[in-house]
Amino acid sequence: MRKTKTMTQTTTELKKCDYLVIGAGVASIAFIDSLLTDLPSAKIVLVDKKPAPGGHWVDNYGYI
Repeated sequence: MRKTKTMTQTTTELKKCDYLVIGAGVASIAFIDSLLTDLPSAKIVLVDKKPAPGGHWVDNYGYI
């Protein structure tokens, strides 16, 4: 199991968006892909607690 860095600093920044997506797992990435196919000008903010997208795949599989 690969360890990820823990964020020690909180950043507060206001962004305007059409869609706010919480979680950067495979379902969220697929949703964003479909959304941008239909609405290419959509403004999307993606928020995740981990430093890299991929959800549990990042923690459980070293080759991801």
